[in-house]
Amino acid sequence: MLWTRFEPSADGLHAKVHVASAEPGDLVLVTGEAVISEIALGRLAVGEASERGLIRFYGSEKQKSDFIGTYRHAGGQPIAKWDASHAAMPPAAQLITDAV
Repeated sequence: MLWTRFEPSADGLHAKVHVASAEPGDLVLVTGEAVISEIALGRLAVGEASERGLIRFYGSEKQKSDFIGTYRHAGGQPIAKWDASHAAMPPAAQLITDAV
């Protein structure tokens, strides 16, 4: 099993890949490589993956609802389609790009 930890910083979230495990209090998402690929390619939104049971969440109810509320639409279109018409790439899209 591979773990990636996303840590907040002044300029957004940063991925640390291949960490030993989750830490107490972390929200944990469990999914497969194919799901991550589909999200990164814009063919599957995080919310849809969650509704289909393709992502499992472990953490407090508040952590889960905050995550889904923020990232529900991430992956709903290819990252390459985000352009100057958007104020900035959505945080989840950058997060996924960094992780892939």
